[in-house]
Amino acid sequence: MTGLRDWFRIFSGHAFRLFPLRAETGLRVFGNPDENSPVFVTSNYDLTVKRVSRHLKHMDCYLLVAQSNGVNVWCAAAAEAFTEHSIISVLETSRVGKRVNHRRLILPALSGPGVNTGIIEQETGWHCQFGPVYAKDIPEYIKSDFQKTEKMKRIKYDLVDRFDIAIGCTLPFYFLILAFLLVFKRDWLFEFHVISFPLFFFIHGFQPYLPSKYGWGKILSVEIGIAAAFFIYLLVSLGGSGVIPFDICCRA
Repeated sequence: MTGLRDWFRIFSGHAFRLFPLRAETGLRVFGNPDENSPVFVTSNYDLTVKRVSRHLKHMDCYLLVAQSNGVNVWCAAAAEAFTEHSIISVLETSRVGKRVNHRRLILPALSGPGVNTGIIEQETGWHCQFGPVYAKDIPEYIKSDFQKTEKMKRIKYDLVDRFDIAIGCTLPFYFLILAFLLVFKRDWLFEFHVISFPLFFFIHGFQPYLPSKYGWGKILSVEIGIAAAFFIYLLVSLGGSGVIPFDICCRA
């Protein structure tokens, strides 16, 4: 039953990442850490905690789960929901300082925009450093004596990353539209899937090659392309008559 519940939470974290899914804050212990073991920090977004934990479970270390209102590190830091005060709070309540003889915190790399490490050091005496961007690089980062390679500092945002994020941002709207069609327009279900799935894979699969530097601009460029294709279809359908067929008018 526990396995099924964990699977459901992982699925929910992926599919509905637009909505906060909180994990319990506080201290988590992995392996058999001692007074020299590293202390990591992450947000209390459930999916993030699970992903980080997966790469720490074979290590001897501590993980502080700080308050971020159930939002992932990057977004929470930008929205001032994951800050130095979140970290100071969990440092004090967890009493991890009594477990180790060092004062070094390893923060998520993407928390940089929202965390003032100077305040943490001033108020707690803990020295902060930012770890690798991806949790999978943490074991290598520890083996290299807390030194990051260039690869550990960069966000790839490759095809897998794009689809991973896109699925979580799109599925809630997919289910919402699907529910509407099931109730009011069942005869549109086939057309909805024929159009939506290829469009989804096109937008996110070819995102780096679409015009504009911004996500909204890329989507707008696709919408303009669709509108242009539909306009060309109308022109072809007119057959030079200059009149839009009655059935097309009705559908519109």
